[in-house]
Amino acid sequence: MHKKRICIFIFGVISLSCLGAWIANGIDGENPAFQMSGILLMSVSPLLMTIIVKTVYREGWQDIGLRFGISKNKPWYLFSCLLPVMLISYVIGLSFFSSSVSLSESFVSDLPQIFLRSGGLFFAFLVTSIGEELGWRGYLESALARINKSVLLNHLIVGFVWFTWHLPLILLAGSFQVSFLELLMILFSTLGLAVVYGQLRILSETVWTCVILHACSNALIIGFGSSNSLITENESQYLISLSSFSVAVVSFWALMGLSMVVFSRTRVKPRKVS
Repeated sequence: MHKKRICIFIFGVISLSCLGAWIANGIDGENPAFQMSGILLMSVSPLLMTIIVKTVYREGWQDIGLRFGISKNKPWYLFSCLLPVMLISYVIGLSFFSSSVSLSESFVSDLPQIFLRSGGLFFAFLVTSIGEELGWRGYLESALARINKSVLLNHLIVGFVWFTWHLPLILLAGSFQVSFLELLMILFSTLGLAVVYGQLRILSETVWTCVILHACSNALIIGFGSSNSLITENESQYLISLSSFSVAVVSFWALMGLSMVVFSRTRVKPRKVS
């Protein structure tokens, strides 16, 4: 029964993703209203399918992780806010080892504006992050935990579904010009992200740490990227950049995911997703 519900959830989010991508890029790709509507539909599709599945099958909501648990999870909320800063610092650090990647001369003076812009973007991404995370880490992680005891495998399954969910928008927005290598790197990056988010969900016992991490990551990466502070030559964007398909980003999430798995196994007893 649980497998059937999981399949319905996955089929639903992928279908809504295709519909959202078509609305955003297929009806009138230059119309901002259609673009925003399509992207919004995609973003809330995991939440919509969670509501549908739980309503139809009369499931409770206690396993979604809706309790904030701020008093006992302050370190994890702080970690969620700092991790995107660590990613950007990691990429900037690697840039010093490459002659084809450099920081703009105005980088330091642009920092206040970058963080101000990112702060504004955070609240916009908070809505879409809630729509995604209540589905991915709220419903799907907990549903998989009922039928499979391998925590790491569950993370990777969520990551693969997450990647597939992104595909319609990636392909349509790029007019199918995305290379196979770029797709493969985005897959690896998403799998690493899924492990980090999944472990954070388990360790904090709440989905809200994942929501904060998701919103902060999108806001800071876009805020920093739009400032053009990191100057990268064309051939170097695959190695050191903030793009999802860069080796730097993929390696960061892989290392962070591995570190969190090791931490949960050696330092603390992993808590049950609830």
